Amino acid sequence: MEKPETVIRHPIYLADAKVGVTPFAGSLRIAGTLELSGINTRFDRRRFAGFLRAAEREITGITRGSGPREEWVGMRPLTPDGLPVIGRLPATENAWINTGHQMLGVTLAPASAVLLRKQMAGGGSLFDGPEARLADAFDPGRFEAAT
Repeated sequence: MEKPETVIRHPIYLADAKVGVTPFAGSLRIAGTLELSGINTRFDRRRFAGFLRAAEREITGITRGSGPREEWVGMRPLTPDGLPVIGRLPATENAWINTGHQMLGVTLAPASAVLLRKQMAGGGSLFDGPEARLADAFDPGRFEAAT
């Protein structure tokens, strides 16, 4: 929403409300809930109203603004095993991916980007010693059918 009544300076996660609040130049993004319902972009007004009420209970005026408000729903990048997919795509030389972080994309983006950068530069893992193989859990090739 543009021109929020309550202005915040830093992103906040309202744990009790399970809502993320992110300020932008003159506007505010309020986001919450993850619905596991298959391929579905139906906007559920009841869910939306519920997380707005919860956010408003936490910070008075956070859901009100004098500018326009955009309501949006979209698909989240989820993987079958719940782990992100980070690395070079199998059978390619120059296609890399960094996705599947579910609702934690913004939170995990810095660490994921460092890992991907290191992989792309030929540096391999972020870890040393026995932990060096931990990043293998995110390998895009893990979904290939066993031969």
